[in-house]
Amino acid sequence: MRVLYLTNPKSWNQHVLPDYLRSQGEFVETYHDRLTDDYFQANLFDYLISDRYPFLIKEPILSRYKDRILNLHNSFLPYNRGNNPNFWGILEGPKLGGTLHYIDAGIDTGDIIDQFSIDYTDEETFYDTWVRIQEGLFHTFMENWPLVRKRVNSRICQNHNMATIHYKKDFAHVSDVLADGWKTTIEMARVLYHRKVSSQ
Repeated sequence: MRVLYLTNPKSWNQHVLPDYLRSQGEFVETYHDRLTDDYFQANLFDYLISDRYPFLIKEPILSRYKDRILNLHNSFLPYNRGNNPNFWGILEGPKLGGTLHYIDAGIDTGDIIDQFSIDYTDEETFYDTWVRIQEGLFHTFMENWPLVRKRVNSRICQNHNMATIHYKKDFAHVSDVLADGWKTTIEMARVLYHRKVSSQ
């Protein structure tokens, strides 16, 4: 099976999923740039895997690869779709976790294949929880890939009435609560966040 792995060139541990897929006998190509129709004229794949990929996948690629584009999203969908989901999951809740889902025309709106939640403490940093979620997503993908490739995996429609979503502009307004960047403790960020929100 031919798999296109879409990711960010700065992504942490971006070798993990390609290495796993190759160990399962799949051909894997890693791609960092914005997808174009010309690229797919010269390259054919069975599945596309999006892992921290910074670009939206649009038509005609969505139709051409319908039900064959998967995303690893670090929130417990349908909560915290969109930008910086780990940040919002901690500060606004209601749950922190990760989701393996299909990509459709919406932002993180596709059917869920599998997901998990994690517990955390106020002493942890945002980076600590992000790493645990990313590792959980790798594990979740590896557990489900044998079923996905045979098209016998579970598939659950998201409850869109429960959904929350955030954009880059939302984060820009409150990013200064991360006093020490992503190494800020959750306890410190919560204090700064609630102080900022209450003053608006």
